[in-house]
Amino acid sequence: MRLNQKLFWKLVKLLVFVNNPKHYVSQQRKLRVLQRSVSRKQKGGSNRKKAVRLLSKQHERVANQRDDFLHKLSYTIIKENDKICIEKLNIKGLSGGFLAKSVHDAGWGIFFNMLCYKAEKAGNRKIVKVDPKGTSQRCNKCGNVVKKALSVRWHDCPVC
Repeated sequence: MRLNQKLFWKLVKLLVFVNNPKHYVSQQRKLRVLQRSVSRKQKGGSNRKKAVRLLSKQHERVANQRDDFLHKLSYTIIKENDKICIEKLNIKGLSGGFLAKSVHDAGWGIFFNMLCYKAEKAGNRKIVKVDPKGTSQRCNKCGNVVKKALSVRWHDCPVC
């Protein structure tokens, strides 16, 4: 099957996936070493204060990297799209379980807030929050529901 080049680039633009850079996970070894250094120092000592300062600087660096990435990503999304649909996720519920570190590292809540205020600032941009229940099983054209396993990532509607 051959695709018209114009159509191909529209599809590519619609299907852009952004990988999570995992700022915290990539800096975890350094943070672990600094935390160990703090725990080995005597409480109240000047060397401990220096170690605590280094540890907090490293945590701040991770937070700044995450904020920078999220600001750039939200700016790009707002600039290129008039209508943005995001899932109305229970981030608090997700961040308390098995995926806690990954959810916090990705910064979903901060990202959604950034999208909302940047869309409001841009003026004519619209943010739609969608209930995530059944979104991967319901066809967006005809509304037909096709049950599938969690491992299946693409929707193929038999009716359409």
